[in-house]
Amino acid sequence: MGSDSKRIFVPRASRFVLKTSIYIQFPEGTIKGRSINVSESGMAAVFQQSMDMWAKGRLYAAVGDSHVNLNVRVSRADGREAGLNYQIATDNDRIAVQKLIDYAIEMGAPPYGDMPPEPQS
Repeated sequence: MGSDSKRIFVPRASRFVLKTSIYIQFPEGTIKGRSINVSESGMAAVFQQSMDMWAKGRLYAAVGDSHVNLNVRVSRADGREAGLNYQIATDNDRIAVQKLIDYAIEMGAPPYGDMPPEPQS
């Protein structure tokens, strides 16, 4: 980098711990999983099988006694763990994302980076 270059910092959306049942419907079939955390831009989750990068599908997530659904794209795949980006197109999509975040907060989730350390054995 030269002296004229500038570094651009783009803050990441706050993440909240959320462990809830999910599944994604792809044209080829359905994959079940469990969320790890949620943010305004996406979700981290672990699935029954590995995911294909850039695959697009419809996410269904349990939110208390109801559920939300959103179009998503796999943006990170590491074994059975994957990062999903929401494909937000409508106000209903924005409301669904906010329901996920509100549910995480309601369940007592701290922001993801503020989790207490795991007890040492």
